[in-house]
Amino acid sequence: MQLKEAKEKFDELYRKGDAAGAGEIAKTLMREFPDSPRGYYYALVLETKNFRVAGDREKTAKLYEAFAARAEKSVAKKYGDLLAGLNLRAQKQESVAVQAKKEKKKITPVGALLVALCVLFAAASILSFGSFRTFSEPYTAYQTVKWEENMYDTVVYKLTLNKENGEITDGCLVDGIWLNLGGIDRSAGSNVSVAVSSATSATGSFSTGFGGGTKTVANTFDSVGKWIRLVQSTSTSTTSPRIYYQLSTKSELKYNEVMFLDRNGRKIAAEIVCAGPNEKTNEALGKLITSDLYRDRAEAAKATLDEQEKFDLSAVNGGSYRTEDYTGKLTEKESAVLDSVRNLLSGENGYTEPTSNAFGLQLIAVGVAILGGNTFGLRFMPTLFALGTIVLLYFFAKRLFSSQWAGFAAAFLFAVGGYALSAATLGTTDMIFAFFALLSVYFMTLFYQNARKRNQRSYVYLALSGAAYGLTVSIKTQGVFLLLALVAVFILALVAQHNAGKDGAKGEDTASAIARSRNLYVGTFLLTFILLPVIWIALTFLFSYHVYFVEAGLSAGAFFRRFFAAPFTEISTQYAAHNKTNILGWLIGYQAEKLSASKYFFGNTVLSLLALFSFLYSTVYVVYAFLSKSEYKTAAFRKQVAFPYAVLTAAFVSTWVFSAFSSQQFASGFMLPSVFYYAFIVLAARLFVTQETKVISVNGEKAGVSTLLFAIVIAFALVLGVFAYAKYAGIALDSYPLDLAAIRW
Repeated sequence: MQLKEAKEKFDELYRKGDAAGAGEIAKTLMREFPDSPRGYYYALVLETKNFRVAGDREKTAKLYEAFAARAEKSVAKKYGDLLAGLNLRAQKQESVAVQAKKEKKKITPVGALLVALCVLFAAASILSFGSFRTFSEPYTAYQTVKWEENMYDTVVYKLTLNKENGEITDGCLVDGIWLNLGGIDRSAGSNVSVAVSSATSATGSFSTGFGGGTKTVANTFDSVGKWIRLVQSTSTSTTSPRIYYQLSTKSELKYNEVMFLDRNGRKIAAEIVCAGPNEKTNEALGKLITSDLYRDRAEAAKATLDEQEKFDLSAVNGGSYRTEDYTGKLTEKESAVLDSVRNLLSGENGYTEPTSNAFGLQLIAVGVAILGGNTFGLRFMPTLFALGTIVLLYFFAKRLFSSQWAGFAAAFLFAVGGYALSAATLGTTDMIFAFFALLSVYFMTLFYQNARKRNQRSYVYLALSGAAYGLTVSIKTQGVFLLLALVAVFILALVAQHNAGKDGAKGEDTASAIARSRNLYVGTFLLTFILLPVIWIALTFLFSYHVYFVEAGLSAGAFFRRFFAAPFTEISTQYAAHNKTNILGWLIGYQAEKLSASKYFFGNTVLSLLALFSFLYSTVYVVYAFLSKSEYKTAAFRKQVAFPYAVLTAAFVSTWVFSAFSSQQFASGFMLPSVFYYAFIVLAARLFVTQETKVISVNGEKAGVSTLLFAIVIAFALVLGVFAYAKYAGIALDSYPLDLAAIRW
């Protein structure tokens, strides 16, 4: 083989990427032409990828030594300098990698602060759950039924009256009947009725006298989990005492537990006689049907007597049951969520919380299954996902702003902003919904930053964003509005990829590769954002098929109508104000909204005003930069300002506009937009710092005026938050200014 022929063959194989064939030519030349530098030069080209990487430095050094001994001095020096530069760069990269590996092994200051923030947030959340006595709430329940022909659902109890010295006295007679309500009847409105009648024997007539009658339970949404006194007996007969009691209702309710007390405040033992449909509230027991239906219903009604030890006798005072402070009570919306969750766990009865889809309720059901149907069990998963959202927001902002401190600042602002703590201690799907929505935006941001490189990771990030979006919609249908933001960032990624390809295009191969990549991106988007979410949503509903379709009586058409109507369905509450809150007001932090059970949902007024200013300032700044064409052309501006602004604005507007004008104008509706809303403070702070012209000196340390101003405002907001939490946790504040500050949080 001649040298000229070998050169042409080597060049051809190298262009095709056939490293093995090109290497054989280099070996042949070194063997057949030992005095020529050509073979050693080709070997160096292969090892260093045409002098772009250092390669195996020991092997490269030997090849270069042989090459330099045969080549002209000027040529040898040229390639020697190239190799020296490659080796120096490789050493620096190795040093950086080693340092980064060492830093990963130790907790950085930012990491330590993030851990401390999460610990404090978790502690504040748990303290807002209520005391551990909330575990005493009964869990098993009996579900009443709406029978045909407008009949009552009746449960008949037989009592074994307490005796003193073997005799029944006035003190042994029934004093009151207590009911712990475990579920609500949405079709009956906010008020339901339970009728009580009693009899002296199995053959005697039932009467609503002697303290019986109808008890109207006002605002059943707010009564779930509470002990309600139905009647107070007035019977004083010790010769023919009332020992049969009948509870009747035409509403669909859950009876958690029923308790009978005598006039000495002691529990009276009871057993179920029968249960089932009944024409009257005072029908004689002997006339009730004793078919299999009644026996089966009676077996189910035993659930009302199996947890009576959870009734605190010492809590009865003056005809009422002393309850805990509001943190241990359920709000109206939580009552509906808990009712649905218990139905999902038992597979009985239909859903009662129409604004959430199956997956979110199934996740909450995990906490209820572990900790029970109480405030701890119901609020456990929202708190867990709140902590996850804080950590995720750190990584999201860190990636978006290319700064650890910016990431921590965003996480900190969200954690102390009020909305996070409120939603974390509210047993609803709002916080879980926010976590997966943020996760989808986070992965879409990663896709944007990798799309122009056309690497495999870009497809993975796009698919993960679609998967997280599917989970978001499977929790709340209103997640479809987030798709507007995701599409906007996706289009920006395609434009950035196109521009990068156009700037570096060297032929038709590059242009066609970009087109193929773009088509694959679009195909991946349609697959993961349309098809897979539909499949996942269907699976989550089918997993609870019995509750959503059989018990709820939904046809396929009714199911779809219910699914798409969910974002516009009124939230479960009797208080109309919850559904008339002007969500525009939350942009400037309206005072805390009082939910049922005296629980507050609040946002920080100071931070809300600062976020509004930051959003407007950032908008004006970006628009001016775009129109002036000065900064906007620089790569640094597009990366550090324009892109973060575009992502935050798209995510914020798409989630806020829906909340602003839907029927769910509810305080918690602003919780998801606040994730992105507070992040504008970080963006505005960065713009202020980069444009800083005035610097002051404090104890010899120089600091920007705008930086100090931001720090002072945030510190002030944090101080207000301390007082606000006191009010939120039910701690009285005697000082009027402090109380006012807490309300305005």
